[in-house]
Amino acid sequence: MRRILPAVVIGALVLSWTLWPLRGLAHVTTTNTVLFEREIVRILEAHCAACHTDAGPASPLLTYEQTWLDRERVLASVLERRMPPWPAVPGYGEFANDNALTSRERQFVVSWVEGLGPRNAGERFLNVGGEPAADDRVQVSFDSAEWLLGEPDLIVALAPRVVDSGGEGRTERVLLDLAPASARSIRALEFRPDDRRIVRAANFFVAETGQWLGSWTPWYAFMALPEGVAYRLPAGARIAGEIRYAAMSERAVAEGSLGLFFAESSATEPSIPTELVLEARDQLPGFATGRRLQDEARMDSETRVLSLLPELDPGAESIEVSVRRPDGGTDILLFAKDISEEWPTPYVMSEPVLVPAGSVLRATAYFANRSETPRAVAFRVRVSRF
Repeated sequence: MRRILPAVVIGALVLSWTLWPLRGLAHVTTTNTVLFEREIVRILEAHCAACHTDAGPASPLLTYEQTWLDRERVLASVLERRMPPWPAVPGYGEFANDNALTSRERQFVVSWVEGLGPRNAGERFLNVGGEPAADDRVQVSFDSAEWLLGEPDLIVALAPRVVDSGGEGRTERVLLDLAPASARSIRALEFRPDDRRIVRAANFFVAETGQWLGSWTPWYAFMALPEGVAYRLPAGARIAGEIRYAAMSERAVAEGSLGLFFAESSATEPSIPTELVLEARDQLPGFATGRRLQDEARMDSETRVLSLLPELDPGAESIEVSVRRPDGGTDILLFAKDISEEWPTPYVMSEPVLVPAGSVLRATAYFANRSETPRAVAFRVRVSRF
């Protein structure tokens, strides 16, 4: 019996050694039913094409060949949730401009890359050095010159701005003189930069009052108010734009157009949104972490929240906006973390959120100082409501 046991063990080890490469090979050659021309195209159009397009801020992912060659980087970005840029944590608030991949979409990307990236029924791109054949195969569709809301009632051109090469991204303020002879009601606005490589985000305000009107990001180009709600633009008012420009490797000229959509006249006056600002500041010691800044406001009357615009100093680790109801319950409107300075983001509610009278609206931000030098930090959250 003792002689048989070593023989059995040795035989098992030999068999394992023989089959081990086959296990690895089986993993490499796993078949898969996720196809570029079916699932992956839809994901790219919904979440990626606005940036990953020709003359866009990131390398194009429009064709099968482009995506296949860049598949490993795409997979890493999706698994690490660096792309698409969307810092809001799922489950806290529902947003019309949510650009995050769903769990199912992430699984599709992983399965497609690990399955060696089939185009359609089993066909794969292998000639990595050749030019793709001209054909009518499915690819991502994106048109940056299209007005998504239709033709605006008024189009205002931004004056050209020179963006020099080198350095870091920066935000600049521009003024748009509309010169309206009388007050107008704005139901929506849409921004269209001429060169999408240059612009990371844009926020627009009434210059005379500072009220936030709307924002643009590459994946959500417009802000539209619900039926019966419109901003009031006073006679003679101007619109101020705060444009976030990218760090460029070469000198470029930034231009663009802002489209305004006016509310139609009716017997019923539209509800006019107002802005509530929650803000706080503090002095951080060197290497401080987890420093909390908070501000709150009590709602004397019922209100509905339309959108949120956080403005955060560098070092912000997270931001939370919550509602403490009179009955003691708490609703989280927004919780965001791992916030990128390069991609400042507004949060547009899918539906206006009802906040009962007597509720407390609170904003809490956490900051860290990675330097030994003490520095001041601050946050501001603009709350659009009616």
